[in-house]
Amino acid sequence: MNKYPLFITAVLALFLSGCDNGDKTSSEASGNAASTTAPASQPTAPATQAPVAQAPAPLSTGNGEDIKTDLSAMGEIINNNEAEVNKLRENVQWFNDKDEQGMLQETLAKSRKLQESANRQLLALKLKSEEGQALRVKMVDSNKLAIKMAELAGQENVTDSDKQELEALGKEFLALQMETMQDVNALAVEYDWK
Repeated sequence: MNKYPLFITAVLALFLSGCDNGDKTSSEASGNAASTTAPASQPTAPATQAPVAQAPAPLSTGNGEDIKTDLSAMGEIINNNEAEVNKLRENVQWFNDKDEQGMLQETLAKSRKLQESANRQLLALKLKSEEGQALRVKMVDSNKLAIKMAELAGQENVTDSDKQELEALGKEFLALQMETMQDVNALAVEYDWK
């Protein structure tokens, strides 16, 4: 059984504190996917079909109240998961130190579910500002990186190539986390959000 290098363990523990760049693109995460309305040349859908989704409301820019509302909504999701995140972070470190690979893999699977849940909650938010939207995209992308790391680290046999990929993903994850935290702090200061 392979013990994970300290850097990888630290990254895996850290990803549980933040909010993966896997399947969806940033534009999908941002809620700006292509409209589902039919082109003008096509006939109108019959009344028996499901209604066509309306385009999202335009987002504000530089509106302090909208930004604070968005920051609070996203912060609530993160804060609601904090107790579980702390427990999983401790478990990842403990199981890795004790070389309990089965329990480590189980904990990584739980962390993946937590990250996926956070992404669903973040994507469900009806944000009001471009600034909040930009943060949400970064948080979702960060979670996708974390999920990808958990999948790699949770494999039964982690190869040297996997370890190199984990290290690269970990660096990308940490850089994105730092950028997100700086953005949140800058907005909090500029718009007096507490």
